[in-house]
Amino acid sequence: MILDGTVNKIGILLLLCFITAAVSWNNPNPVLMYTGLGVGFVIALITSFKPTVAPTTAPIYALA
Repeated sequence: MILDGTVNKIGILLLLCFITAAVSWNNPNPVLMYTGLGVGFVIALITSFKPTVAPTTAPIYALA
């Protein structure tokens, strides 16, 4: 792992997070909020117990 790769991954994940934040800011729907909460919690649990799936679950978590 090099610094450039790390910075690129952080940038992509932040971009995904900002996109979903903009969508939820413009559409304040409680269903979206609770769905994101549930999905984020489940993905965090999966990643914490099996860290090898982190490259797959990180973008899903950033979107949730």
